[in-house]
Amino acid sequence: MKEKVLHFKPITTSYNESSILNHDMDDVLKDEMKLVEEELKRVISGAPSSLKQTIYRLAYLNSDRICPALYLLSARIFQQNNKKPESHTQLAASMEALNMALSAHENHRKSSDLLGGDYLFSVALSLACQLPQAVKGMTEVITRYVEGEFIEPLSVFISSNSNLKKWYFKRLSNKEASLLSLSSSLGCWASGGDQVQIKKMAYFAHYLGMGRQLKRDLYHFENSFEKNLKNGNFKVDFCLPVIHVLEISSYKESFQRALECSFVSKKVCDLWKQEIERIGYKDYMVSLIQKNYQEAFKIVNNINSISAKDKNIIDMLLKEIDINYCDC
Repeated sequence: MKEKVLHFKPITTSYNESSILNHDMDDVLKDEMKLVEEELKRVISGAPSSLKQTIYRLAYLNSDRICPALYLLSARIFQQNNKKPESHTQLAASMEALNMALSAHENHRKSSDLLGGDYLFSVALSLACQLPQAVKGMTEVITRYVEGEFIEPLSVFISSNSNLKKWYFKRLSNKEASLLSLSSSLGCWASGGDQVQIKKMAYFAHYLGMGRQLKRDLYHFENSFEKNLKNGNFKVDFCLPVIHVLEISSYKESFQRALECSFVSKKVCDLWKQEIERIGYKDYMVSLIQKNYQEAFKIVNNINSISAKDKNIIDMLLKEIDINYCDC
């Protein structure tokens, strides 16, 4: 798999609408992913009746299933002696249950979502209990996710002129990137990969996760700021495009004050829009997303033990998760 130059098309669909298993990838993991879905349905069916509807909604809120896909791909690539332990399906399902639990807590709308997330945490740990290393990795990811949510208050960084980007990258690293890193490295470890291979697969998935999160930032920002400004609402989600504009703009202090208010004057809104267009946040974001995806490609290319066929499988995975690229 040679190195790629990535080209981005306008994002027109929600991330919840995409599926990881389409076309060629479906042929690669079709049977395994069906077993993962069956395992998830089995354990979710055992949920308390009062929570069952909530848990089913949480289970299929985001259907891209990248966590079990990464686990199964890594397990397939590094499988020793062509053996396929029955535990692979169960461990892959545990990765998805953990993903659903974290998402439920992060994006909860009501208390039942939190309770559903708690149940899914118990499901994830129960499915992985046969492998202490997996449980330990899960607890570390949960800890990092919590830290990502409670890294020092944003107001502290703004008032002290601390490095906002450094703070934000650490926050991203602690979230989905750490979860994908666990899924990939655990699949490698469970299939007999050595320490060097495990570490490289962890970094591969981490860069992949960072790229996905940054692309999500770009998508949400482009779909929110125009609408908010039109309504005179300056309230925007604090994401990397916002940080980039604040870092460069000479009106930083005015914008920081405005971010703390729901509604501001039309003059400030117009100035904010002007600065967004002048600074060219999109070029910055696209270059950063490309850099993370290219680092992921580079790591895979440098693992000599991965066959050309398996590198093509990873190539297909990256295509299926909405990375638009072509050969240079």
